[in-house]
Amino acid sequence: MRKEKKLIYAFILLMVIVLGTVIRAEGSDKLGNVSRQIIISGDNKYKTFLLDESIYKQAKQDLSDLRIVSSKGIRIPYYINHGNNKNMGLHSTKSAVFTVRNQEKQTDIQINNGDCLKIKELILEAEGVFKRRYKVTGIDSEGQSFFLKSGELYNLDFKEASAKHRTIYFNEYVQYPTLSIDIYNEDDQPLVIEDVKMDYWTDQVVFAAESQETYMLWYGNREALKPSYDIEKYRTYVEKEPKDISTLAEPIVQEISTQRIKTPINMQVVFNILIVITAVVLIVVVLKKLKNT
Repeated sequence: MRKEKKLIYAFILLMVIVLGTVIRAEGSDKLGNVSRQIIISGDNKYKTFLLDESIYKQAKQDLSDLRIVSSKGIRIPYYINHGNNKNMGLHSTKSAVFTVRNQEKQTDIQINNGDCLKIKELILEAEGVFKRRYKVTGIDSEGQSFFLKSGELYNLDFKEASAKHRTIYFNEYVQYPTLSIDIYNEDDQPLVIEDVKMDYWTDQVVFAAESQETYMLWYGNREALKPSYDIEKYRTYVEKEPKDISTLAEPIVQEISTQRIKTPINMQVVFNILIVITAVVLIVVVLKKLKNT
């Protein structure tokens, strides 16, 4: 009897694990709560569009939640060309939102990267002739600081020689929500920081489209898993094909529960539902058997 009970408990545990796995799989397959129409043009089969600041802010950091859906409810395969790839070199520049605090012999510049941009370099605009040491740290969402880089910034302007080095380069990129630049002034007056520019990598999405079809980009599902598409396996050939540049409409944010997207019958979902129903029935039967014994 004890052996039988152990087997029953093991069976119940197995069913709970199966149920949890199915539920997690269903959650990871949902669309996000942000949608944007992809405005396509041209007659080429393949289309591209660049990701913007809004996507980096609201999507997962690894972009695994991006989904392209046609008006028929079909998920469209795509791949991403990451801007920091040496063959791509896609990047943009914008003025950063920053604050300056002068302390004894030190200037602290706090840069807001709330959009989680992939920063490749920072450019400081400052007045005067100077040569000062600096240190950059990244601050994560929990407030922990991480050393990133140190070096010298200078702006030298003389009759016989002039040199400028006001750019802080990063080997890869940094994506911390906050960056801190400490400039060591020693006994000199603090620098007047006029502007801080961020040069950041941008990513490009490539997909195949039909000219008469409408497509939406969805993102924002934190449980999403990275999709695996065949197009990734032959992307080297797609890269040689002509492509049309598409643009994105303004984002529409909604509650996930209010999504109204027509989708075709997904047999995997049906199969998962059958597994859940079967598991529930078996658990009820097993519990009744336990009660009777």
